[in-house]
Amino acid sequence: MGAESEIKVGCCGFVVSQKEYFTLFNLIEIQNTFYQIPRLQTAERWRGTAPRDFEFTMKAWQLITHEPSSPTYRRLKGKIEPMKSDRYGRFRATPEVMDAWRCTAMFARTLGVSIVVFQCPASFRPQYGEFQYFRLHDITGYDYRYTDVDLQGLRKWVDKRPTYLLFNNNWMKDDALRFIDLVQREKRGHRT
Repeated sequence: MGAESEIKVGCCGFVVSQKEYFTLFNLIEIQNTFYQIPRLQTAERWRGTAPRDFEFTMKAWQLITHEPSSPTYRRLKGKIEPMKSDRYGRFRATPEVMDAWRCTAMFARTLGVSIVVFQCPASFRPQYGEFQYFRLHDITGYDYRYTDVDLQGLRKWVDKRPTYLLFNNNWMKDDALRFIDLVQREKRGHRT
């Protein structure tokens, strides 16, 4: 891997207080926007308390991507009328999906989000572009803790494109910090 590639590491959500999180990481993925878009004042508060160079990414609202039959809709504050359930999800060109996108985009602009992530079915094939974005859930379950061998293998996946690595397991803070340490040790080793 070339030294010119940039790796950004963070967690999917605030796993500690915001103040502590901002001292540990320069990146976070806001996931609760998938279930329900928070109030714009929340975005203003987060942006106002974050360091200037801190980067936010977020998941798009599930009304854009998922149908109301998805179990994730249980966390939606408002209920979808059964007669309108075919108007949500699957990137449909409906007023309901377009309104969900407007709400997502407004929150993203207010927060200063750099990337909006659309959660899609596994049947969607990866798209290739200028950067890579990995959401690292787990290998055997959310309680899985990445081993040093896992993290070294992950490090080999990172190529010359800028890469975002967002850990999303029960040990996400520790695993993310261990991965950052691995990259920093590698850089120090190349300087000597």
